[in-house]
Amino acid sequence: MASFLYNVLFKRSSTFTVTILVSCFIFERGLDLVADQIFEQVNQGVCLNT
Repeated sequence: MASFLYNVLFKRSSTFTVTILVSCFIFERGLDLVADQIFEQVNQGVCLNT
């Protein structure tokens, strides 16, 4: 499994760079969704209109 991942994703610097960029994008989207859910839970019932 490790050798497969190395050969497919990490052997060439171009595929390594694309792998890092895609992983960062997926991580950022997941973190954003989790943070929004936590924010909504903490502020449930609070009126934010001024």
